[in-house]
Amino acid sequence: EESGVATPWVAGHLVLGGYHVWPENGTNGATFRVKHGTPASDTDGQRIGALSGNVSLTAATTATVTLPSVEPNTSYRITLGQSATSTSPPWVTAKTTGGFTINFSAAFTGTVDWILMR
Repeated sequence: EESGVATPWVAGHLVLGGYHVWPENGTNGATFRVKHGTPASDTDGQRIGALSGNVSLTAATTATVTLPSVEPNTSYRITLGQSATSTSPPWVTAKTTGGFTINFSAAFTGTVDWILMR
């Protein structure tokens, strides 16, 4: 329990043989985590499923995205989509376990959707 509230991996999760599966905290069941052996925390184990979000830019060339939960490493892929046409496609730099940066070569105004996949 954290702060008196049972976390998903403590309150109830599925056990299949030696594997534990539970909904990822804060994602409303959109993603799950799995671990062979007993999880030590909500973020232990490997994520199953994609994580997504969006960020709005106004005449900007960069946007910093903070992930809702810490990734175990930076070996994830980001797919980007944008709401408005730009002179060049966006790209990702500065990947960390806690987030990444979206870049444009010229100022961009609009929304960028992102999907994190493993």
